[in-house]
Amino acid sequence: NAMESLAKQNNINVPILSSIKISNNYQIQKLFSLINSVDANKIGFYGITFKNNTDDLRGSPLIEAIDNILDLDLDKDIVIYDFDIDVEILTGINKKYYQILISKGVKFVNKEDEFFNKSDTLIVSKKIKDFSLINEKTNIIDLVNIEELKGFNNYIGFNWN
Repeated sequence: NAMESLAKQNNINVPILSSIKISNNYQIQKLFSLINSVDANKIGFYGITFKNNTDDLRGSPLIEAIDNILDLDLDKDIVIYDFDIDVEILTGINKKYYQILISKGVKFVNKEDEFFNKSDTLIVSKKIKDFSLINEKTNIIDLVNIEELKGFNNYIGFNWN
């Protein structure tokens, strides 16, 4: 990240900042393991932006997780729905991330019902607007501890049960 690079240029040791990348990589690997454990074929990422209420994709660990899945060529379909992203108005680095994902076969959808119909496994990082659209057989990996998801049969809490 920018702060770590600046510190390195000035020969400043920043062990806490350095450990964040290690921790993030561990979390991405854990997510990858969970996805493999549920035998997902059509993986839906509900939310990929770094922060809510913005289309900022810079530094999004979910982009890295998607890249890991694609790089291993596991023959998985990936679909993304994020109500904070309007692909028609993306600019700069966010548009570049979008274009790279599209070029690798990732599909973006702008309707929640279409998203749920194209996913057998959900990776949830934002509050879902309409829980009634989720199929009871869908695998759910909840990254943000959404109470309403805990009643689904195939629910997995990322760092809790």
